[in-house]
Amino acid sequence: MEARPKYRNEFTKEESRQMSIWDFYSNKNSDKEQWGTGLFRYLSNQQILEVFRKALDVKRGKEDYELLKDLVDVFCKEKNLTL
Repeated sequence: MEARPKYRNEFTKEESRQMSIWDFYSNKNSDKEQWGTGLFRYLSNQQILEVFRKALDVKRGKEDYELLKDLVDVFCKEKNLTL
């Protein structure tokens, strides 16, 4: 999906701490959680939906929640998915 400036959303350090990539992704050939292998990490649409669910939970009740919800709605529509 193309990154669109309209949907940019920032997370505070505290919000980011609630959303570790390792909650949604694991290395295929290792049980270690590590960067630095030079590999790209691709997430499936289902993994992305899990990230969005968590992000919406983290942003619930905050000013930028609706902006994030709009992004999720667009993603789901374009990928023919439901949250």
